[in-house]
Amino acid sequence: MHSIRLTLRALAALALLTVAHACAAEQSAAQQDVSQTLVSRARPALADGYPPTLSLGVKRKLARYREEPWPLAFVVAPDGGYATYWRCSGPGCDGTDREYVAQVQEVCRRFGHKGDCLVHSIRDRKIWPGPEVFETGVRSRLIVPWKHDNIGPERARGVIVHIPGFGGDRYPPSLDHERAPFFLRQTNKEGWDTYRLNIAHYDYGIDNEAEINARIAETVREMRRRGYARVYLNGQSRGAWQILGAAQASDLAIDGAFIMVPAAHGRAETWDGRTNPRYADSDADFRELIAPLGRYRLFFGFFRGDQYDPGGRAEAIGELHGDRVGESIFVLDRPPDLAGHGATWHRAFDGLYARCVRDFLEGIPVAFESCTDPLSLENDGMVATREHVIARGGERMEDAELRRFFDGRAAFPAAGPRGWWGLLAEPGGGLLQWFPGSYLTGNTIRSEWRVEDDGFCIIGSPRLNANRYCYDVYRLDDGRVAMVAPDGLAFVGATQPADDVAALGFTPGDWRGEEGS
Repeated sequence: MHSIRLTLRALAALALLTVAHACAAEQSAAQQDVSQTLVSRARPALADGYPPTLSLGVKRKLARYREEPWPLAFVVAPDGGYATYWRCSGPGCDGTDREYVAQVQEVCRRFGHKGDCLVHSIRDRKIWPGPEVFETGVRSRLIVPWKHDNIGPERARGVIVHIPGFGGDRYPPSLDHERAPFFLRQTNKEGWDTYRLNIAHYDYGIDNEAEINARIAETVREMRRRGYARVYLNGQSRGAWQILGAAQASDLAIDGAFIMVPAAHGRAETWDGRTNPRYADSDADFRELIAPLGRYRLFFGFFRGDQYDPGGRAEAIGELHGDRVGESIFVLDRPPDLAGHGATWHRAFDGLYARCVRDFLEGIPVAFESCTDPLSLENDGMVATREHVIARGGERMEDAELRRFFDGRAAFPAAGPRGWWGLLAEPGGGLLQWFPGSYLTGNTIRSEWRVEDDGFCIIGSPRLNANRYCYDVYRLDDGRVAMVAPDGLAFVGATQPADDVAALGFTPGDWRGEEGS
């Protein structure tokens, strides 16, 4: 018996779609008839819905598919961006072509986020109409972030280009996603123009590192051609890792870069508890990446609780570039007042390190002991850790109390629009969440909630890899609540009773209405 195999990015959907088939050496005549029917249905003119070009991601996967000894079906999203395929682990499978095509189309629909996918090949027979025209670079878009007002190279102090992290296949940002970290909105108000370089989720991977590096380098050159006197990059997670890669691959004409929580290997364990074999290489790969970068001016940020960070990265920088640390390389290493992989998106990062950021931008040596400002924890937006919550008088809610509290209740920002982010815990266990930003699947999502181990747990959310993600919840003395994520990052929220969306009195996911983050 041989089982059907899928490409790595589609493995997460296997639980929904797994079908094991016995193997047979030859297709039956009936299967051949089905194949011919599928071929005839899949040959409309390109004008009827076939994309004129295919992405780099499709090119890489198609090459792998053609090397498979027992390929079954290859399909492509209607925009030509995402693709995936079925294969058999043995010499033939006894399912029908129609079954294989239907199964892989469902996976493609879930991960491509562009509707019904088009059949490219059935087994080793190409049925794609016309030539395959592959793109030579990653699909990307350079946009001005939301609530940023650029004034142009002649008036601006300089420009900062934000390179975001990898959003994943399950809940990927669209190419017009407009969010940028809060601290960049503040620098924008002070005369620094800001751009965000969005890269399509299906092209944002290790197979395309050279092309991503080239796109970053071209963006820097574009900023110079526009006339900006100073050009900085800001990278978050995968984006930070890619900046380091681009800086190693070519001589980037930048004045400096913020390298925030650089990551490219995932967590030590996947969200479903399996060991991630790539994580063991993250330390060695990081050292190799930064070894030749002593000529650049860099601001690193690492934070406690970050599940993508194996630790020891500040020490690695010191070992490799000790003579530059404090002069042109500056390392913010696990400060006490921030936590987690998303620490630099929190308002508290700007509250703490605004002067440090500005010193770096102005070419002044960054001395964290003197440029760090104290936080006022009376400001809800500055509460960023469990320690802050406890200092505010927070009391942990547990088990039955937590269940009673959230049953039929919504939580949302304590300040700003309620539709910016939040959740509605419906009676019976249904959960609605909403987020700011433009995602291919929209910015509201349904899953389930329950209380486990004294935590408020989100179950089965595609955004959280269809698994269990639990917050510790604290009751504050002013009637608000603080939610502490597994990585230690905290947010203060207000709540209101609501059995359903109609009872909310606002639109979940309306993140453009007014100031929110």
